[in-house]
Amino acid sequence: MSAYERGIGFRRYVSCECTTGIQIEDYIEHSGRDPKVKVILTYIEGLNDGRRFIEKVENVTPKKPVITLKPGKSEVTMKAIKSHSAALAESMSRCLRRQG
Repeated sequence: MSAYERGIGFRRYVSCECTTGIQIEDYIEHSGRDPKVKVILTYIEGLNDGRRFIEKVENVTPKKPVITLKPGKSEVTMKAIKSHSAALAESMSRCLRRQG
């Protein structure tokens, strides 16, 4: 059964993958100001600035919950994350070469 069939709506969906500019905590901060967003759910493989992430989440949580899913630290999970990140980096590299 889909989220829609269960009556669960989504205000927005954002995928920021390997970002260099806008970070996940910026999206959390923005969603924290949106009165139509009731709960913020994140899936994070890694952070560039953990302190900044905590600061932004602490500012938002008095108004609405922030739920963060983080993959485990098993060897299998770490290999999957590394292969995913390596594939993204290669894809980005090819894209930049085409633009250059």
